[in-house]
Amino acid sequence: KEYSDGLALCVAARSEENDEEDPQTRLTLHANRAACSLALKNYGECVKDCKAALAIDETNAKAAYRLARALIGLKKHKQARDAAQWGLASAPDDKALTK
Repeated sequence: KEYSDGLALCVAARSEENDEEDPQTRLTLHANRAACSLALKNYGECVKDCKAALAIDETNAKAAYRLARALIGLKKHKQARDAAQWGLASAPDDKALTK
């Protein structure tokens, strides 16, 4: 229930944004929405938001981790490995990505 509520808030915030919004705010919205989508097993939506977050900050380890997890959920294991390796290039000590 809480993830559904969080997702609804992120969607509402995203739909109200304008093109001039701060990139850090957009990054946070995409990353948080990806986390909610992942928890709800909405893997396709999670992938979209992770890619959007990584387009803003390609060194965002959380987005890379969530992308890898979503791709595993979609049974795209090679792409998941690639996403995890991309994240590790930016954050080599990230314990979640090394699993």
